[in-house]
Amino acid sequence: MDRDVQRECTATKKNGTKCNRYAIRGGNVCRLHGGAAPQVIRCAQERLAALVDPAIGVLQAAMKQKKDLRVSLSAAQDVLDRNNLSGKQKIEVGVTGWAAILREKQAARAAKAAASQEPRQT
Repeated sequence: MDRDVQRECTATKKNGTKCNRYAIRGGNVCRLHGGAAPQVIRCAQERLAALVDPAIGVLQAAMKQKKDLRVSLSAAQDVLDRNNLSGKQKIEVGVTGWAAILREKQAARAAKAAASQEPRQT
């Protein structure tokens, strides 16, 4: 599986090899290499927030143009999602044939009740 190179931690381990962990969102390092520090988290959040307005601009330009801007739109949507600015999501769950399911359950209960009332022959 291909790793997202842009999200990889830029720090190196004590033995000189590159860290294989993912960097925190908006940051350059993972939690073990300083990404958990409050000032690093704050800067990462500011870096992502600074991308919101340009992302909105890309969306606005894409709506006005008739060219294929799938890549730009995808990047803009990603920035908005990362800043919890995505639109409301509505999920609807429905059961089709619920009446038939209820009839089957009712018949099963009736059969079980009838079986328990029959006298047993020994």
